[in-house]
Amino acid sequence: MRALFVSFLVASAALAQDVDPGFSVAINPYVTPFVPLSTEAQAVAEAGAFGRVEDPLRLLDNPAVLADFADGVRVSGHLLTDWFGADIASSGGAVAGGVQTRLGRFPASVGVGLAYGTFSEPAFVLTDEQGRELSEIPESDDEVLALGVGVGIEGPVRVRLGGSLQALRSRQLYANGLSLPITLDDDPFERARATAADVGLDVTLPIGTWLRPAPVASGLGFVLDATVGYALRGIAISGEAPSGYAGNVERRPAAGASLLGAVEIGVGSVVPLRAVEAEFLTGAEDPGADAWGDLSASNVLLGSNPDENAVVHRAVRLTLGEALVLSRGVFEGATFVPRESWGVGFNVGGALRLAGVVLDRPDLHRLGGRFDLRYTYAEYTFDPDGSPFGDTPAHGVVLRVRP
Repeated sequence: MRALFVSFLVASAALAQDVDPGFSVAINPYVTPFVPLSTEAQAVAEAGAFGRVEDPLRLLDNPAVLADFADGVRVSGHLLTDWFGADIASSGGAVAGGVQTRLGRFPASVGVGLAYGTFSEPAFVLTDEQGRELSEIPESDDEVLALGVGVGIEGPVRVRLGGSLQALRSRQLYANGLSLPITLDDDPFERARATAADVGLDVTLPIGTWLRPAPVASGLGFVLDATVGYALRGIAISGEAPSGYAGNVERRPAAGASLLGAVEIGVGSVVPLRAVEAEFLTGAEDPGADAWGDLSASNVLLGSNPDENAVVHRAVRLTLGEALVLSRGVFEGATFVPRESWGVGFNVGGALRLAGVVLDRPDLHRLGGRFDLRYTYAEYTFDPDGSPFGDTPAHGVVLRVRP
């Protein structure tokens, strides 16, 4: 995307070498904040980081989710290919774990996580309108490395809060200045670097527990949770970049909600089997705003009313027998190309727990509670009403081990 922008400027300069427009262009060099680095996120159109998540890569969306990873160790990986139908890809991986503890009289959890993501685009040759070679934009990539911590407190409501530090690097940037006319030096490429912080907070109202506080030991139980949350991402700490580029990463406030309902089968376990679970997920963000920007209640709670500043996300996710996950979502607003997403996932641990109930095998049920391997496939369709870009597939895995 940077390269396409530079290509446009170079082509313009080749046609108007003697024209000085009297202004320069400053763009943000960091692509990774805007490219999905979690297949789980892509499956729900990047909504749902304010609620239940399984992929520790989602600490890049809301570091508070790390509070939910204190029951063992999780390792995840992500690969997205053919972004915009081109040879452009993103990949990432994360590891997270933590401990259960108490804060005063309330149960609590503390989770830490480390995530890495990269976005890469191939080299290509710049030419003028006669097809003459001007220069080559070498292969480039963006990288992000994040370290975060999340704390969860279980009381009348569940509160999660977290923070992370991120190091971002954008390589092979056009460093000759982006004012017109452009001249190509022998080595016009440099790197941009930045350090930023993210903070996140969400609150879950366990409505089902309020209605039925007794634990489920047999028969059927019902779960109804409502979550709202806020994250401020891209809080600049330091940054440096070539002329024509912004040095600091762009600030991106985001907020969202989740409404989750489930039916549980009590099996004499502290963790009943969820026979079916349905979620409605929303999210909204205003890239470039300081703290809240143009976000509204309809953006955040319904994932609706996108405009030239507010990006909205909304999705539904259905989980059957803790084993099969089906997702569908929409992403639209601001200057981004509208997207529709869908995803399908399979959870080995959920399948083992389900088999344990159906076959009356407590050993399988226990094994599924301690071990899980999740695979998710997701696709984005850009501008669904007439996309020239095609679909963008992604693959993700999450391995979880509990003691």
